[in-house]
Amino acid sequence: MNRPRRIARAGESRTGLRAVLLVIGLAALTGLMSAGQVRGRIIDSETGEPLPFANIIIENTDHGAATDLDGDYHIAPVPAGDYVCLASMLGYADSRVTGVKVAADGATRLDIALSPRAIRLDAVAVTAERARSTVAGLLSSQQRAPTVSSGISAEQISKAPDARASDVLKRVTGLSVVDGKYVFVRGLNERYSSATLNGSTLPSPEPDRRVVPFDIFPSGLLDDIVITKTFAPNLPGEFAGGSIRLTTKDFPDNRITRFGASGGMNSGTTFRDFATYHGGALDFLGFDNGTRRMPAAIRETSGGKPLVERGLSGYGFTEEELERFGESFANVWSPVLRKAPMNGSFDLTYGDRHEISGRPLGYLASLTYKNSYSFRDQESTYYYVMGAGDTLEPRHSIDTLRSSQFDVLWGGIFNVSYKPSPAAKLGFKTTYTRSAQDEVVTYYILPNRDHNLDEMGHRLRWIQRSLLSTGLSGEHSLSGQGNRLDWRANYALATRDEPDTREVLYEAEIGSNRFRLADETNSGSRFFSSLTDHNADVAADWTSPFKQWSSLPSKLVLGGSFIYKNRAIDSRRFRFKPQDWHGVNTYQDPELIFSPENIRPDGFQLEEDTRPTDNYGGMQLLGAGYAMVDMPLVRNLRLLGGARVEHSFQRVRTYELFNPTAPPLIGLISKTDLLPSLNLTWAFAEEMNLRAAFARTVSRPSFRELSPFEFTDVGGYATVGDTSLKRAVIHNYDLRWEWYPATGEHLSFAVFYKHFTNPIEVGLENATEITWTWRNALSAYNWRFELEAGVGLHHLAPALSGFGLSGNLALVESHVVLDTANSSPETNRERPLQGQSPYVVNLGLEYRDPGLGLRTSLMYNVSGRRIAAVGKYRTPDYYEEPVPKLDFTVSQRFLGRAGVKLSAGNLLDAKTRFTQGGKPQRVYRTGRSFSLGVSYSL
Repeated sequence: MNRPRRIARAGESRTGLRAVLLVIGLAALTGLMSAGQVRGRIIDSETGEPLPFANIIIENTDHGAATDLDGDYHIAPVPAGDYVCLASMLGYADSRVTGVKVAADGATRLDIALSPRAIRLDAVAVTAERARSTVAGLLSSQQRAPTVSSGISAEQISKAPDARASDVLKRVTGLSVVDGKYVFVRGLNERYSSATLNGSTLPSPEPDRRVVPFDIFPSGLLDDIVITKTFAPNLPGEFAGGSIRLTTKDFPDNRITRFGASGGMNSGTTFRDFATYHGGALDFLGFDNGTRRMPAAIRETSGGKPLVERGLSGYGFTEEELERFGESFANVWSPVLRKAPMNGSFDLTYGDRHEISGRPLGYLASLTYKNSYSFRDQESTYYYVMGAGDTLEPRHSIDTLRSSQFDVLWGGIFNVSYKPSPAAKLGFKTTYTRSAQDEVVTYYILPNRDHNLDEMGHRLRWIQRSLLSTGLSGEHSLSGQGNRLDWRANYALATRDEPDTREVLYEAEIGSNRFRLADETNSGSRFFSSLTDHNADVAADWTSPFKQWSSLPSKLVLGGSFIYKNRAIDSRRFRFKPQDWHGVNTYQDPELIFSPENIRPDGFQLEEDTRPTDNYGGMQLLGAGYAMVDMPLVRNLRLLGGARVEHSFQRVRTYELFNPTAPPLIGLISKTDLLPSLNLTWAFAEEMNLRAAFARTVSRPSFRELSPFEFTDVGGYATVGDTSLKRAVIHNYDLRWEWYPATGEHLSFAVFYKHFTNPIEVGLENATEITWTWRNALSAYNWRFELEAGVGLHHLAPALSGFGLSGNLALVESHVVLDTANSSPETNRERPLQGQSPYVVNLGLEYRDPGLGLRTSLMYNVSGRRIAAVGKYRTPDYYEEPVPKLDFTVSQRFLGRAGVKLSAGNLLDAKTRFTQGGKPQRVYRTGRSFSLGVSYSL
């Protein structure tokens, strides 16, 4: 009778145990569900360098962590509440942070700066409020950097209506953007700056430039852009204006999903007549689907021989074969009009981080796309000099040049980072960008005094560019003493394809308005060109910390890199050449003139028009090694100094495509350069720096500049290279004062001087045929100052607490010294450097209300007049006049997840003007742009 009772009690006991365990489990689960996490980075307060293996604990708890190689830490789970955190590291004063709030299911970001000190036992902890300690994560990297630098963050990028990196860069101190894609730093031509993406060098998809055009980078893919303006041995030696470092977005602390889309219009284009033609089905993606490809009959049948009529030697093709080749081209020459639609864009980002074997792995994928339509109605006049009085007379005037352009820009990134241990980090980053321009140009030259005729013509031109950059990187701490190895291996490929550029030219007696097809080189022409530029970049850096004579932390950095570049340009030109003018009505549209029935031996015959200099290949081997020390000489006086040795072997071979026995034209430069550098930073007062720097750097010619390849633009503008160019040598001097009075506020003043030996410039080579080329001047100098400021207006009145004012001013003066020993064709013996603006101004007014999620900004930008091209043979220099621009944005967040952004760009719509001798040479407007976008984050 008792036994069943005992069993019942045991069952009750097990039931009670289950209940207790359930309550404990629910309590633990509730605790976990209400728990948050603390993440952040611990850095050196004086250098800004991350501190690996520092310790951080949450007082009165069992929670804590040590930082990894990047100075990052992660504490989780942490129950919601208010805490005090203590950060410490041997050789640094402790930092005690109060008021650290951890929210349920949230991540609290806590960045801490530790102050170095001599090691002693009676260490005194430093106490600071959390708002003060997180300044370490908010202050600009330029305050902590050992070099003079300026930058712009992803948050600042989002304030402006800028879709491309080139538009973003014009807002940085001392920078101006030319042709919408090339960056001039401190008034210097883009050739005097270098660019890296995630630390690796980049090839260029532009045939005429060494540097990558910044309009190919969508701004939405970038995390920040930093411009280093004083040289350090760990930077590429091709440096004068600055080194531009683009960094793509990295993996986030938490899962992020974001989608955005926008639609926009341009006042001078949208819903107006827009010239276009039949293209391909994939044009909207920036790919030609083969519509413009060279006909298969020519690619596969011609056997690599020029399309010329067979002669007595038997070399060439029969009339029947040439007729078949000519008829294989699509008979599309003339533009058609339609109404330009609205512009559009979208972006998508997804990222997350996970734990693999207890170690963090993060990834981020992002895609952005934008298309736009633009129309330009331009007036152009080319001049020549008449008589002993140097009277400037119109050579020919392009009364109307209408350009309709459809642009596509898209890109994506996929980044993965893994930390297999606290002492190691591995990264894989891939970036792909693609752009395309579909352009239709129609023009009237009334009159062309070269031919004493009126002329009209049009050109259909498609250009597609791409850039792929993919690489691996590693960071490793190799001993407990702080020795560190950083390495990277990157491959990049830039391409540019220009398939089937078509142009026709008509002429008429002056004033008759009766135009017939002209028998000129560019009339009835088809041009095909492709560029591939390979870039392999490997580098490694060894960092070894040590204590200097006062036991202050210092480090020695040794490094080396090797870069291999290879470029190939393949071009072919064809022309429908008239054989018998009497058999064809040449007053018709080109589709009727070049109809299949007129492609015949006694009508129009297709002929090869490829020039002997239309094809070239270039190769460069660049090896470098450097040694650099970063140390305080005394407390608050930091030295960054050392030297870099670079050996560059550069060879360009321009050859005749169809004559392999003809000797090629060779451009060759082989030089070894020693490039010393010295940077001093004196933190002489609270939040103030005084910097001084000196360096010797170089600027090498591009492949294009060393090749006599020629391209002729609309209106007879032609450019050729020069195999005799030398590399330029630059001596750089800088002095800058900085003040960071409060979070987000700064004031700086910089003075600089640069001396150039053999600077490379573009100028007029042949005034009779309007041909431009590159030449070395004897020497030049460039100097003046920069002023930059950002301040909150709450200092004026509490009611203005949401307003901020920022601005920068660069004043630049330069002077070129020409070689008087040689007869020089330059018109002006005293002039500034080509492309240098005497001033650059940026102003910005911002209002933010974090409570409402409202942010507005008004931004102004203008650059002073600069020489676009150097005049020769008595013709004046070509100047680009100032074009002031005013942009406005307003964005509103809803519920912390959704957002709306209204952007208005180029509100002033000032004329873009080029002048020569005070007379207008080119004049046009680009129109005002407006867009409305929405975004949503999960």
